[in-house]
Amino acid sequence: MLRTASRFFLTCLFLGLFFLFFPKGAFALTTPYRSATTVTTVGNPPYTNLENCSITDGLTCDRASANLYGDLDFRDFGDFGLPDDAVITHVRLRVTGKSQTPSLALFPTVSRIRTSGGDPFFESCQHPDDHWRMYILNSSTVRVYEVTTPLTNGYLDECLTLSNIRANNFIFRIHYSNSFAWSASIDNFEVAFDYTPAEAPTPPEPFLELPWDYEAKEKSFEEVVFNPRSWFDHEYPLQNVPCCENKVLKYTGELKDEPYRSHNGYDYGSKNGVFLGTEVLAAASGWATFKPESQSGGAGNVIKIDHGNGYQTWYEHLSPDNLIISSTEGRVYVEKGQKIGEVGMTGNTTGPHIHFSVFKDSNENDSFDDDIPWGAVDPLGWEGNYADPWTLFESNGRNGSQSYNLFIARTPPKQEEIQTTGGQVSIGDILVDIVSDTFNQAMQFIADYGPYESSSDGKIKSVMPSIFLNAFDSLGQKVTEFLQPATILYDYSDADLLNINEDSLKIYWFNEDSGEWEALPSFVDSINKTVSTQTTHFSQFALMGEIKDLTPPVTDVIISGEKGQDNWYRSNVSIELNGYDNEDGVGIQYTLYTFNGSDWFEYKDPILISDEGTYTLTYESYDKAENTEDRKAAVFKIDKTPPELSANVTVEGEPYATNTWTNRDVLITFSCVDGLSGVFWFSDPVLIVSEGENQKVTGECKDNAGNTVEEEVEGINIDKTNPSISIWITPQILWPPNGKLVPVTVDGEIQELNLSSKTFNIIDEYGFEMPQINDFGKAIYLQAQRNDWDFDGREYIINVEAIDLAGNKSSTQTKVVVPHDQGKE
Repeated sequence: MLRTASRFFLTCLFLGLFFLFFPKGAFALTTPYRSATTVTTVGNPPYTNLENCSITDGLTCDRASANLYGDLDFRDFGDFGLPDDAVITHVRLRVTGKSQTPSLALFPTVSRIRTSGGDPFFESCQHPDDHWRMYILNSSTVRVYEVTTPLTNGYLDECLTLSNIRANNFIFRIHYSNSFAWSASIDNFEVAFDYTPAEAPTPPEPFLELPWDYEAKEKSFEEVVFNPRSWFDHEYPLQNVPCCENKVLKYTGELKDEPYRSHNGYDYGSKNGVFLGTEVLAAASGWATFKPESQSGGAGNVIKIDHGNGYQTWYEHLSPDNLIISSTEGRVYVEKGQKIGEVGMTGNTTGPHIHFSVFKDSNENDSFDDDIPWGAVDPLGWEGNYADPWTLFESNGRNGSQSYNLFIARTPPKQEEIQTTGGQVSIGDILVDIVSDTFNQAMQFIADYGPYESSSDGKIKSVMPSIFLNAFDSLGQKVTEFLQPATILYDYSDADLLNINEDSLKIYWFNEDSGEWEALPSFVDSINKTVSTQTTHFSQFALMGEIKDLTPPVTDVIISGEKGQDNWYRSNVSIELNGYDNEDGVGIQYTLYTFNGSDWFEYKDPILISDEGTYTLTYESYDKAENTEDRKAAVFKIDKTPPELSANVTVEGEPYATNTWTNRDVLITFSCVDGLSGVFWFSDPVLIVSEGENQKVTGECKDNAGNTVEEEVEGINIDKTNPSISIWITPQILWPPNGKLVPVTVDGEIQELNLSSKTFNIIDEYGFEMPQINDFGKAIYLQAQRNDWDFDGREYIINVEAIDLAGNKSSTQTKVVVPHDQGKE
C-alpha cells in the first residue's frame, strides 16, 4: 500500500497535466513490479517442490545433470493493485540472474490455472510468440534484464485477464528441459503490467464545511481535518460491528494501528478545538431531522441533514440541550454554518467529540433509510493506489459507495514545473528549495498535505500535517534519485508544541520498505521557529517530535457529609472532583461527570446533592495532551429520614396497658423498619421485674445512614406485695350475756398505697344476719346472748379483705365472743 507517487489520485492528476505541459500522447499506467513468493521445479508432485535443485534457498535453484526436470515455476506474486475495469495492455518481465552454462537459452513462458477439469495446470499459453528468449542470461555476470510484450500476442490475452491477475491465477515458467547441468540463480524474478484505468465518474462538487468554528479556536482546516480523533475506515466502515483486527484503512490507502476500527465517519475532539458544549454547526444547508438517544443504537442524540444533492450528513452524541429540532416528527431547514446543537456525551462515547459522517443515496431512490451501511462515504475521498476496499465490499447485492473529497476548504495538490535551473515550491508553512542541476530535465513537481503521523511506538508524533512530495519526468516516470539534494523547511511557529519537546523536532520520511518513519538530519532554528533538512529523494515527510506526556491524569473524589454504613449519608452531600496531571504533565483540560448515566457536565465547583436516593457518580479527567483517565465510578446514597420504631409491651404474652398496675414481670420488645438505607441496629427486649410506679424504658433504632430514633415506654407499674391489714375490736367480749345489743367498734388500718378495694364481712356463728360495715372506725351492734348449751361461747367473726391495684390480695379476721359461764348449768 504505497503512500507516495503511486497514490492513485496523484498519478491520474499528473496524467492530466501531461496534456498541458507534454503533448506527446497518452500513457498507460504501470503497476509496481512484484516478485514471486513461491518458486518450484517440475517433479512429482508437480509445481510444488524443489527436490531437483541441488542447491536452493526457496528462490534459487542450481540444477545437477538430470533429464526433463529443468523447468522453474514462479507464482504467488500478490496484489498488483489493479483497479476495477482496468484494461491490461502489456506484461513486463524483469529478471536479475545468470547461467553458468554458455550458449544455452532460458525461455520464460506463462501458464494459467484452469478453473475446472483435467490437469489443473493446463499450459494453454505456450505459443512461440509468447516466449521471452533471454539468451543473454547465459553469462557469468549478474545483470538485470527487462522485456515487454503486448497481451494481444498469442494466448496471453486469454491467460492474463484482469480476473486471473487479481486472483494470482497464473504461473510464469523458465522453460529449460536439457539434461546438462546448469544454474539459475534467480535472485529476483519480477512481473508488472501496463494498464489503462477505466474512465472515472465525474466527482461531485465539494460542498461541505467542518461542523464547528475551528478558526475561532485558532486552528487551520489542515490542522484539524488531517488530525482527527478517529478516521473513516475504508476496510470495514460498519459502525459498532466488531471485526477482525485493530487497524484502520485511511483515505491515503495506509493501514494504521488505531484504537477505533469499523468507523463510518470522523471524530473531532479537544485537539481540534472541540469540547463539551462546543456549538455544532450545519456543514451545509438542508433539511434537518432528529433521532433521540433511545432510538440511535449508541449514537446518542443525532441530527441528520439532507442536503438535497444525494448526500446526508450526521452529527452524533449531541447534548439534549439547545437542539435545532428535538422531535422525531417533522423537519426544519437550516443554513450552512447555523447552530444545530452542542457537543454532548450521549450514547456510547469515551469523551466529548463531534462524530461527523456522510451518507450517499447510493441507490438514488430519494431516501436514506436503506443506505446504511452502503451509503457511508469518506468526505476526504479515496487516494490509495488501488481500488477502495469499501467499494468492493458486497452485501445483499450492494456495494459500498465511492468516496470523493467533499470539503470546500481543502486545497488541491500544489503543482509546479521545475526547470533545470531549480526553483522553490511552498505549500502552507512548508518550503521546498530545489537548487540548479538537481534534475537534468524539467520536472513536474507535486506537493500535497497528508495526515498527522506518529511512530509505531507512539512516542513521536507530527506537530503539523505531513506532506507528500513527488517529482515526475516528461514521460510520467517518478524521479527517485536527485543529482543535488533538495532542502525542505518547515515553519512551525503556529504549531501546537504544548505536548512536544521542541528540542526533539526533526523532519522524518516514511520508508515504505521498512514501514517505519526515519529521521533525517535536521537543523532546528528555535528563534525563527523553523526546521530544515536535505533529501535526495521525495517521499512522505513529517515534522515530528517527542511527546512529553503520555500519562493519563488522575481524579481524587472527596464526598463530604454525615456518613453512616455502606456509603450511606444522612445529610446533604458535597462532592469535590480534583483532577491532577502527573508531575511532568501538560496540565488538566477538564474533569467531566454524570450521575446515574444521565447527562455529562464539566466539573467547576463542588456539587451539592440534597435529594434522597442512590447515586452512581461516573467521572473522568482529560489533560491537555488528550490523555484520558480510565472512566471511574463512585456510589453513594442519601437517607435523611429516620427509621420508624415501635414498642410492644406484654405480661406473660398478653398485652399490657401502660399506666396500669400489674403484679407480674413486664416485657418490652422493639421493632424497627426503614424504607431507604435499611435498619442497622435497634434495642434488645427489656424485661422489668422490679416493683415500682411509672417505670420507663427507652428503645433506640439506627438505620445504615446513621439516622436514629428513640421510643420511650412509660407508665409501667409493678406491685408484687400484698396489702398489710391490721384490725382491732372494742370490746372483743360481750358480757353479761343479757341479750342486749352492744355497740362494737371496728378499728384498724391497711398499709397499701395503691389500694383498690377493702371488704368487711361479719359472720354470726348462729347464722343470724349481721349488720354491714364498709370502713374502719364504724360501730356495729351485736347481741350479747348465747345458747346455754354453747359452752365455748357465741363467736362473731369479723373479716377484712384488701385488694391493691396490681391485684394483690390480703385478708385478716378477729372475733367478738359472748362467753359461756361454765360454772353454771
